[in-house]
Amino acid sequence: MNARNDSRRPSIVITYPFPLGTKAAGGSRTTPEVARHLGKLGADVIIVTVSTNPLDRRFPRKPPKDAELGFHLDEMLREDHVEIVRVPQHPLHYQFDPHNVKSAMRRILRERRVDLVIAHYNEAGCLGPMLRARGIPLAFLATWQTYSYLDREYRGLQGKLKKWSEQKYTVEPHRRADILFAISEFTRGELVDILGVERERIVIAPLGVRETFTGIERDDTRPGITRFLFFGRVVPSKGFRDALEALGKLAQRGVTDWTFRMIGEGRHDLARQAAEEFGISAQVTITGSTDDAGLQRELANADLAILPSHAESFGLSIAEAQGAGIPVVAYAAGSVPEVVADGETGWLAPLFDVDALSASIEEAVRDPDKTRAMGRAARERVQRLFNWTNTARIILDGLETARSR
Repeated sequence: MNARNDSRRPSIVITYPFPLGTKAAGGSRTTPEVARHLGKLGADVIIVTVSTNPLDRRFPRKPPKDAELGFHLDEMLREDHVEIVRVPQHPLHYQFDPHNVKSAMRRILRERRVDLVIAHYNEAGCLGPMLRARGIPLAFLATWQTYSYLDREYRGLQGKLKKWSEQKYTVEPHRRADILFAISEFTRGELVDILGVERERIVIAPLGVRETFTGIERDDTRPGITRFLFFGRVVPSKGFRDALEALGKLAQRGVTDWTFRMIGEGRHDLARQAAEEFGISAQVTITGSTDDAGLQRELANADLAILPSHAESFGLSIAEAQGAGIPVVAYAAGSVPEVVADGETGWLAPLFDVDALSASIEEAVRDPDKTRAMGRAARERVQRLFNWTNTARIILDGLETARSR
């Protein structure tokens, strides 16, 4: 780590609770983009990332694989004035990782000036008093899937300990933060209603879609709407079973000239079982996650994205599909109505209404010209509303706001 930073450039630290190379957390994709575009706008940025295994809750904790640590990002980000500091995970439990982050932050503060710390989640749970003593604003970039689980009731001693830990390392730090950046109006509502954050301290900063997605070339001369795509984690909350059931209903109505590709890590076994159950296994292909180049090829070949997530704080995959010129069929869940303009850039069905989901897919198939026009409108809207430069500008403006308080 460089010991000095240019006094004319704002110095920002971004903390993140997972490795940047892991495919299990969407923030591993968005955090480097936020940092990179802050650097492009004139900031020096350090990403403090915890080398943990996000899906491993066993004891003792197993370290992540080297491939998950994101070493391929170091050189690329350095060109935009971004450094990466990797913090080891606590050996006992992920709720103790904030103490390791605090130690890393203490070392950084000995070596350089810091103007703002942007945290993601509980990894910053120990930073508040240290930063306040030095007059350094603490912000949160609220990108979590949903904060609704913090509203749950817990039973027994273990439940009480978990509730105490969530209050100490997550809820209270959010309440005491100088400013919070919510990636959607839906997320701002959760921060107010569930965490008790004052609304006036929350700024909307939507995520962006990279130019490599919005620059994907499309062939609108292909006949029909026949190539369907799902990409993201293959887990129940992402609605993969809903998508397969909707397609099964579509096939029962005699609409069978299509294929459905599912790209992502997760419960492939359950997805295959569901495809078999709904009688469409011959039309469904399920593969693991791919790199960005592979995903861009998948998007270039797709006519329609089916992404019926049950809850989204933003829905980056939904935005990326639209940025690639593909209309989306999804549920009107969480922030999705903010990302998809229903009837203009895609179709939104009521949550858990698989019949409406299936009818939307059929409408897309029956009118190819309308579907492709919606794809073009989707790309234009994403380019206008969801780009990383705008996100970075909002954060830098927030820095000035926090400084003036």
